[in-house]
Amino acid sequence: GKLDEAGKHWRALLAQLEPGSDMALRVQDDLLKLEALASEDSSSITAKTAAASKSRLSGELRWAASKEPARLAKAQVFVVARADGHPRPVAVLRLPATSLPAHFTLGPENLLDSAVSLSSFPELRLQARLSLDGQAMPQAGDIYSQSFSVTPGSSNLLLELNPAF
Repeated sequence: GKLDEAGKHWRALLAQLEPGSDMALRVQDDLLKLEALASEDSSSITAKTAAASKSRLSGELRWAASKEPARLAKAQVFVVARADGHPRPVAVLRLPATSLPAHFTLGPENLLDSAVSLSSFPELRLQARLSLDGQAMPQAGDIYSQSFSVTPGSSNLLLELNPAF
């Protein structure tokens, strides 16, 4: 019906957006909600939406006041979620540094291991890292945000990149 048609339009819009961009992440979130509405009856929509929200982390990523570095042409920002006892990051989002400030969402599309979900862990450590040369591996000179513990499904988080960290 109308929900399926709306889904086609949202998917067409998503295909035209830059992957990982603020708008693409928001469209992905809305598309997940729309798909939940289309596939479930009204009694199970609330449960599915709650489960989907537990598999995401979202918030704002920005520079600490007047701390933006001068050379950002190749720079990339990595938003990383880690879990205790897990050997590598659970999820990573890569954004061009020139896009800051930006809204971010870590979700199923950012998982490094499809066998786990953000909701598989009771707590995650979240941190952003700026790599001036755009490399995924941490290096001397990288700029970090504060690192803090969050529960899966947390939103309205704030990560500020600051050379002091």
